[in-house]
Amino acid sequence: MRPLSNVKQIGLGLLMYAPDYDERLPAQEPCHRDQTTPDWTYGVGWITDKITPYVKNAQLYQCASDDDCEVSYGFPRRPFGGCTNDATHSRKLGSYQAPATSLMMTEGVWVARTASP
Repeated sequence: MRPLSNVKQIGLGLLMYAPDYDERLPAQEPCHRDQTTPDWTYGVGWITDKITPYVKNAQLYQCASDDDCEVSYGFPRRPFGGCTNDATHSRKLGSYQAPATSLMMTEGVWVARTASP
């Protein structure tokens, strides 16, 4: 049950973040970044950095069954639209047409974690 509890807490952190930022979810990555950093790392760092002050527990990002990785939960690239320094930033919560049937995130396994240290 811990993984589901962690995902719930991360989701609540995202929802607590939004009212402080004009009802927007966090943008996922900088638009102008260096070309040496793997894409998969942006989904992890940018969002977790934004919501950790709300969840107040960085251990939420570590799956209890994953001893190989410091951060186990990742997010797809630009899950909420936009990048941190573009004109649109990310989507407003009210812009989702069917929020009850939209996925914010899921819990799962990334079997191709070849870029991980």
